[in-house]
Amino acid sequence: MAEVETVREALREVIDPELGIDVVELGMIRDIQLEPDRTVVYMVLTTMTCPFWDLFVDQVKTALSEVDGVGEVDVRFDPRLRWTPELLSESARWELEIQGLLPTTSWLS
Repeated sequence: MAEVETVREALREVIDPELGIDVVELGMIRDIQLEPDRTVVYMVLTTMTCPFWDLFVDQVKTALSEVDGVGEVDVRFDPRLRWTPELLSESARWELEIQGLLPTTSWLS
């Protein structure tokens, strides 16, 4: 069976096509559950109307296809879980701020 951190690292290959940042840094990966023959990845979208769900599912499956012990990959979306900017890593937040997609934080003051 694979390790959660190995799976998370492989998911850094999945890039949001609009933002150009990986789904791990964006905080879109909410949970990873490892089972003997299956890996379940729980994701949220940055907007409820994001048109890229199918693309993300394909990219997640592709990224994990090379990871030993992953087994079948099941990507799940739970609409009750909401994405918020607080889920961003510091580097993703900085990148979105310099792109003008988020208001700048106090570090510039």
